[in-house]
Amino acid sequence: MQRYKPDKMKTEAEKELERQKEEAEQYVMSSKSRMVKIEMVGFDKVYEEMADVSNSRDISLEFMGISEVGAIGDIRALIPGTMNLYLDKNKLYSWDQYF
Repeated sequence: MQRYKPDKMKTEAEKELERQKEEAEQYVMSSKSRMVKIEMVGFDKVYEEMADVSNSRDISLEFMGISEVGAIGDIRALIPGTMNLYLDKNKLYSWDQYF
C-alpha cells in the first residue's frame, strides 16, 4: 500500500507519473452497464493527426495570403485524397488558378 504524500511535497517526476497513471485508468459506464476504458487524447496527439493532411477530405486555407497555387497537378500530387479545398479570401486573381 502506498502512503499519501501531499502535492506540494511531490517532485515533478512523481506528479507526472501520477498523472500518467490516472490517464491510463479512466473508465465510463456504458449503456449496457459495463465499464468501458477510455483514452484521454491530449492536444499534442490531436495536432499531430491534424498535421497529416495528405488524406484529408476537406482542407481550409482561408485567409492565408495565397497568391498562386503552382503548376497544373501540383496540388493533386500533394493532397490526393482531398475533395474540397477552400481557398476563400486569398490573393488568387483568376478562376484558372483554381482549376
